[in-house]
Amino acid sequence: MIFIGLITLGITIGIISALFGVGGGFLTVPLLVSLYPDAPFQSAVGVSLTIIFINSSMVAYKFYQKGKKIPLSLFLVLAIGIIAGTQLGALVSLNISMETFKKVFATILIVAGFKTLLIKTKSSANTSNYANSRTFILGFLTTFLSGILSAFTGLGGGIILVPLFIFLLRVPLTDVSFFSNLIMMIGALMGAINYVILGWGKDVFISTDLSSFQAGYVNLGLVFFIFLGGFVGTRLGVHLSPKLGPELSKKLFATLLFGMAIKVIFFG
Repeated sequence: MIFIGLITLGITIGIISALFGVGGGFLTVPLLVSLYPDAPFQSAVGVSLTIIFINSSMVAYKFYQKGKKIPLSLFLVLAIGIIAGTQLGALVSLNISMETFKKVFATILIVAGFKTLLIKTKSSANTSNYANSRTFILGFLTTFLSGILSAFTGLGGGIILVPLFIFLLRVPLTDVSFFSNLIMMIGALMGAINYVILGWGKDVFISTDLSSFQAGYVNLGLVFFIFLGGFVGTRLGVHLSPKLGPELSKKLFATLLFGMAIKVIFFG
């Protein structure tokens, strides 16, 4: 039954990643913490980041096939920012208790939920306006902050990336999921590698059925079963994405954020 649950979780994460441009870590992390309460929270974060890397790669590629593009100069600036941020975030996580982690996690979800509701659903921005110093500076700061959040909480960073890409960089809603998934792909990969290295040789308890697949803080068995679901979910999400209006999308996303915050606060 646990494997069916992991596959179902993967399907849900894949759909959410494609629809809203986030990694689904706000579902993965609290659910894995609940399933494996004896494991350090870093193990849930490491698994989440590995799954986010896989799902974001698939989603970004699907959007690229549909003609989505990003200027190379902007991509390099954003990539450098998120790589730097993930290095700092992974180190910070090693000095944080589970209770502090839950409080920070829930707070971020609530703030992101309200920010999402404030997003204007109309945007006339276009990619030709991105190559300027203001965009590069704000873009670096955005992805650096997102990288810290991503590596610390396992959220993938999309919860910060999506609102700030829209508010600060004026990325149109039609492009924001592609931008977010592309940058999350890089940040999640770096974060996952950090958790493999930082947890190597440590006693990380996961279900005995999957304990032999442990690599540092990352359990590759959990990753595999959730990935199976995500493989299906990302395709469904990319298919559904054009059919949801921007107004409905942001309301659904905000509701998900508030719901998971309540779970973390009151149910662990």
